[in-house]
Amino acid sequence: MFPAGSPIARTATAEERAELWPKVTAKYDVYAAYQQGTTREIPLVLLTPRD
Repeated sequence: MFPAGSPIARTATAEERAELWPKVTAKYDVYAAYQQGTTREIPLVLLTPRD
């Protein structure tokens, strides 16, 4: 559970994804393999704490 309740979730913008996706796949190579096996773009969801 998050301290102030549920965070706000949103899909990363194209710019955010371009910056973050290589970091995600470097740490979790299974995502890179999954992306290669599908034609759809895997969404990258960002969580922001509620104020």
